[in-house]
Amino acid sequence: QTNGELTLDQIYEYIQLPQLYDVIDKPLNDLKQNIAHFAAGVHIDGYEQLRKMNTIIQKILKNKYSILEKKDVLSRSSFDIACEAENYNFLKLLLSGADFYELLSLRFELMKSLRKLPKEQLNEVLPFVKEIYKKNDLSFDM
Repeated sequence: QTNGELTLDQIYEYIQLPQLYDVIDKPLNDLKQNIAHFAAGVHIDGYEQLRKMNTIIQKILKNKYSILEKKDVLSRSSFDIACEAENYNFLKLLLSGADFYELLSLRFELMKSLRKLPKEQLNEVLPFVKEIYKKNDLSFDM
């Protein structure tokens, strides 16, 4: 609340809580942002940060992947925040780690977020999104 954001290490510590399932979707600030909102805004660099972010994403997917679609008070999902921050590594890691049912469930909200992108950015992100969906025998037509 005080800083307005969480670091990768703070998020990593949070997802280690033994009672994670009970608290993962709880708002962490006055904007009603959950852990997925914060993770979507964190840019990573290097192997150690990649490993931590991958662990965070796997915990989110395992415990409550629906929090990725929850909106904050500004009506932004974690997909919206990742797109605003041009944090396509977050999207790649998330989609690569999701299973068929998670991808199916998250598809509509992801499409809504991607439609808000300027054409240049959409052209950058859409190929890898479509590729991941295709690998899982799912369509992703915008």
